[in-house]
Amino acid sequence: ALYTQPTTGVRPGKGWSAIPVGANVYNVSYDFINGSQGEKQAIWSVNTATKQVKYVNEHAKIFSWTPNY
Repeated sequence: ALYTQPTTGVRPGKGWSAIPVGANVYNVSYDFINGSQGEKQAIWSVNTATKQVKYVNEHAKIFSWTPNY
C-alpha cells in the first residue's frame, strides 16, 4: 500500500504469484503497473525452510525498502 498511493503513479496489476524453483525455494512475484512505463514485475526468492527472502531484481529491491526500519 505504501508504494501504490495515488500520487506515486504505481498501481496493482495482476498481483502476487509464486513459482516453485527448488526444494523449499519459490520465486514470488508482484505484477504492477508503473505509470506511463507500463507493466512491471518485482521478484523475490523465498526459502521457506530458512525463512530467507532476497530480492531478485531492482523493482523488488525498491519495494523492499521501508521508512524508519
